[in-house]
Amino acid sequence: SRERSALVRSWAAATRQKSKEKQKLLHYIQNLKSFAEDERFEWIQQMTRLVREKLTLQKQLEAYANSRKMFGSPQMIEDQAEIKRFVAEVRASEAAAQNENLRLRQKVEQLERRIEDNRGGKSNIPASDRSMLAVQQELEHQKRASHKLEEENERLRILLDRSGNATDNTRLLDIIGSLKAERDLLRDEKEALARRNKELEGEV
Repeated sequence: SRERSALVRSWAAATRQKSKEKQKLLHYIQNLKSFAEDERFEWIQQMTRLVREKLTLQKQLEAYANSRKMFGSPQMIEDQAEIKRFVAEVRASEAAAQNENLRLRQKVEQLERRIEDNRGGKSNIPASDRSMLAVQQELEHQKRASHKLEEENERLRILLDRSGNATDNTRLLDIIGSLKAERDLLRDEKEALARRNKELEGEV
């Protein structure tokens, strides 16, 4: 009876020990699974980030390749050649237009003085004073226009030096638009001076 009781206690102790070991093993396995799941989640996140980065890089590379194709396209090369031709034409005609306008202004002033002399100087303001005032106003206007044109031309020269950039090409087109407007103003001024010249010649 004692031997049987000792055997039962021994078996019970062994069973409890095995149960504890089993619990420890189950706990270890659970921790291992949890760790593996965390690692997998982290890995998935990392892979997702890498895939997104790859897609972004591919888009950037594609955009760069397209921009290089556009820059090297026959149309772009033709546009740049046209831009340079126009700029050369504008620069060549600027001085001639300004000199012609100055010549016409001087002729207009001479005719105005002759008309005032023929009228006997009836105006309260002497003809010479009015002529000087007109000359000063014209000179101020010319200085402002020339200064603005010089600034635009300087920007244009800088952009022409680095015309390989697409953004610079866009800015170049904007400047050419302003140069066209300036050229139109010079042409309008010349026409107005020519009309005034004819009117004054008719009065003399």
